[in-house]
Amino acid sequence: MTQRHWLDITEYVCIGGSFLGTAIAAATQQVIYAATPLTFTLGVNVLNRQRLHQLNRQHQDTAIAQVYQNLEPIHEQFSQLDIQTQERISHLKDVNAQQYKAAIAKIHQLIEPLNQQLIQLDSRSQDQLEQFNSANQQQHAEIIAHIYQLIHPLQLHLTQLDETTQQRDRQTQTQLDQLHALQHLQAEGILAYINPLIDTLNQELIRLDSQTQQRFAEFSVANQQQHDAIILQVQQQLEPFKTQLDTLTPQVTNQGLQLGQLKDAIAKWYDYLEPLNQQVSHLETNAQQVNSQRHQQIEQLKETIVQLQRTIHKLQDIKDKNRLPSSPPNASDTPEHSFLSLAMLRHELDAGLQGVGKNIHQIGNSLQDLWTGLTTLETRTESGVITQNWHCVQTLTGHSGKVNAVAISPQGGIFASGSDDQTLRLWQLKTGQEMGILAKNFAWFNGVKSIAFSPDGKWLACGNDDYTIKVWALETGQELYTLMGHSSSVKSIVFSRDGQRLISGSDDRTIKLWNLEIGKEIPLSIQHSDWLGRVNAVAISPNSQILVSGSDDKTIKVWDLTTGQLMMTLSGHKAAVKSVVFSPDGKIIASGSADQTIKLWYLGTGKEMSTLSGNFGSVNSLAMSRDGKVLVSGSSDETVQLWQLSTGKIIDILKGHNSAVYSVAISPDRKTVVSGSSDKTIRIWRC
Repeated sequence: MTQRHWLDITEYVCIGGSFLGTAIAAATQQVIYAATPLTFTLGVNVLNRQRLHQLNRQHQDTAIAQVYQNLEPIHEQFSQLDIQTQERISHLKDVNAQQYKAAIAKIHQLIEPLNQQLIQLDSRSQDQLEQFNSANQQQHAEIIAHIYQLIHPLQLHLTQLDETTQQRDRQTQTQLDQLHALQHLQAEGILAYINPLIDTLNQELIRLDSQTQQRFAEFSVANQQQHDAIILQVQQQLEPFKTQLDTLTPQVTNQGLQLGQLKDAIAKWYDYLEPLNQQVSHLETNAQQVNSQRHQQIEQLKETIVQLQRTIHKLQDIKDKNRLPSSPPNASDTPEHSFLSLAMLRHELDAGLQGVGKNIHQIGNSLQDLWTGLTTLETRTESGVITQNWHCVQTLTGHSGKVNAVAISPQGGIFASGSDDQTLRLWQLKTGQEMGILAKNFAWFNGVKSIAFSPDGKWLACGNDDYTIKVWALETGQELYTLMGHSSSVKSIVFSRDGQRLISGSDDRTIKLWNLEIGKEIPLSIQHSDWLGRVNAVAISPNSQILVSGSDDKTIKVWDLTTGQLMMTLSGHKAAVKSVVFSPDGKIIASGSADQTIKLWYLGTGKEMSTLSGNFGSVNSLAMSRDGKVLVSGSSDETVQLWQLSTGKIIDILKGHNSAVYSVAISPDRKTVVSGSSDKTIRIWRC
């Protein structure tokens, strides 16, 4: 047996003795029986550890020696491979050098014929150039001879033409003499034509002055009758309150509250009467202005007629004295100058007649504006004072993002909302119950920015952050079209009156028209501005002929939808225009801006009519009632404002949202308002 074997056996025996000694020590209470075998066990264990360490080192040395023996052939192979590689590289260098020399020699062989050909070509070119110069000189001489042959007959012809011209001059002089004789007849014809016109103009002036006086008389009578009727109606409506006041006077002590309410009611009626008086005063001021303008225009007309009479006197001078007016300075007294003087008189006559027509047209327009102001005076006696008792009836919390757009169907039964939570939802207007999610955009950051119902209420369109417009059929919930063409978010959309076209405005600064019969873009793209001109709002006139757009460039632009041409630019806002709407008659445009104002514009002239302002933030959205009496605005100050359009006064301020209001809509019956906010809620307000 080896030493390693005996050490292992000895260690096992000592371990067994340790267990036995421990048992004996436990039985006899003598520690020596356990300590002795344990001591031997530890000693043998230490010897075994040293032995194992030495054996491990021997095994490692043996393994290393074996590895060296195994690596020696590989090292020799690598040495041989390196030698072979060096030899191969040297061989390749030699081969490449030979191939390079052979290629150079071959290229020289190819170039040498080309060089010889170039030398031959240069020689030929020199010969051809010399031949061309010689031939060119010959041709030049031949051309000169040919030109001389052509010129000689021309010289003869010019001589004949000169003789003919002199003969024609004599004939022309004869014709001018005849024309001079005919001028007198023409002057008489012009006078015969002008005199009836002057008589007609005088009669027209008399008729126009008579109509003006009659219109002013009718205006005064109608104005007084209208004012008296309003006063009489208000007095009749106040009479029951006065009777009730007399009845309640003895009971003032016990019924003070009722008396206060009655006084408040009377105060409201006086408030109702005050704007009517202001309207009448405003109309009277307009009448005075029109009257002043009419007098100025009549004076201009008289001056034009005087100038026209001077021209006629000049023609009369031709007739009486049988000559034309004196020639201009330094001009010879020839028939040609006489004829020009007569032409100048004709021009003056035409200009005078045009001036008369223009002045008459201006007077007619002034009277028409006055009569329009009279006939469109809003008495408000039929509808009464618009109520201020508005309150929130429901708060809808279905959306999880900012509500960018709300729209009420034309029939007033449902409304839709679009949000940054990428959904388009339908709701019952009466109950506020959610009908369902019509669309959900699954792409990231693809919110619904704008929505619009078709005029018949069958279709619903929405503009999205993914640059597209989607059109849905409400009866089936089916997507009809996905309109693509914009290159940025679609902020505003609107249907034409017939529902066959859709207009969209985008952050890409363009306005596009879409044919909904085929779902294609109409090639009439309109660009609002070249820079900083994101289109925030678009609106279409009731006759679908005019489009207006509001932009970040602080302007409102009016476009002809037929041609796509810009008609006018409305300037006045000091910040981005956020919303635009038309009045139902198409005569007034309302615009809301980040400058915290609402402006009213008269479309006929492009002039600003008034500015509605208050203590509110950026005006983000506008909506107008179907009868054109109420304007609704949503602002960044978390409120919704209702305005009396005829007076420009606030009817009510609706508070309840906890963040900016970005969208508003008003029902067809003018009794419900819907608002959407960045607080992720929709509120329904009723009066």
